[in-house]
Amino acid sequence: MARAVELGLKNQHRQEIQALREALEQAHGENLGLRRELNRRGLPGQVKPS
Repeated sequence: MARAVELGLKNQHRQEIQALREALEQAHGENLGLRRELNRRGLPGQVKPS
């Protein structure tokens, strides 16, 4: 029984991580689109060097 619970939790965790990765990918895409729009309008985004 404990093994089944452990496997269920691992599967749930994997699904949650995948959902977070997809949301992050979407947010990155939206951010890129917004930065491009700012640049198109002549308002460069404030990018700090890494």
